[in-house]
Amino acid sequence: MRCRKFQASPLATLLVLGMLTLPSYISEHYHPLHEAAQKGDLNRIEELIEQGVDVDIRSRPFGYTPLDKAIEHDQLEAAILLIKFGADVDARVSTGGTTLVLALDRHKWPLVSFLIKNGADVNYIFNDRWTPFYMAISYAKAEQFETIKLFVEAGAQLTPNENGDTPLHFVSDVKIAEYLIALGVDPNAINKWGETPYYRAKSYEKEDVAAFLKSKGAKPGLTIYEAVEQGDRERIQEMIANDRDVNIENSDGQSILFCAVEKKTLKRLDC
Repeated sequence: MRCRKFQASPLATLLVLGMLTLPSYISEHYHPLHEAAQKGDLNRIEELIEQGVDVDIRSRPFGYTPLDKAIEHDQLEAAILLIKFGADVDARVSTGGTTLVLALDRHKWPLVSFLIKNGADVNYIFNDRWTPFYMAISYAKAEQFETIKLFVEAGAQLTPNENGDTPLHFVSDVKIAEYLIALGVDPNAINKWGETPYYRAKSYEKEDVAAFLKSKGAKPGLTIYEAVEQGDRERIQEMIANDRDVNIENSDGQSILFCAVEKKTLKRLDC
């Protein structure tokens, strides 16, 4: 079995966020305020809140707010009204996602911009150091360039996260990649798996992005798993000396040591 690098699948990500459509046999319980927000019934929203209903009342079991339902169903006027009444733009569902994460997951870019302009946290960390900004970068094309600029203007993190990833590791569009490099993001940043932005772009078949990064001097990079597979002792020792995480596991739950033993590389490493 080939030792592969670890990467969370989109399905696993959505399961963690609780953003997948529920099966028909599971019922999410909503308050009339959720229903009014979903329908964009402004009069009913105002009536219920004036009666004392909590503007951030939660559904069960996932904990969606009325604002979540307004955003999900493209009810901008309802969202504006709910925020006017004090709705929390950073309210989290029970599994961790925020309204901004929901809007990004649904690719509702005008509403993403609306939420950022209303103070949504662009650096909120969920699902192992994933942020709304990184999520946006991974989805956005040239048409969403202005929204990406809004993220940056709102203080989106451009420096490497704890995994060593930068926005360039996730970028899906050449124009946005060029913008990030102009802002000082390093095209040769190496994450804890040994991946550069160029390596990641090639891995995900983003050939236009990979070609652009290469034109800017980006290097291929090599993961520690590949170095182990190749028995590249010098490269492995260099990675360890640079504090590369040697306790990570790949998508099969295999450690680097397991891969070294499996590939009979251990005798040659001497480290």
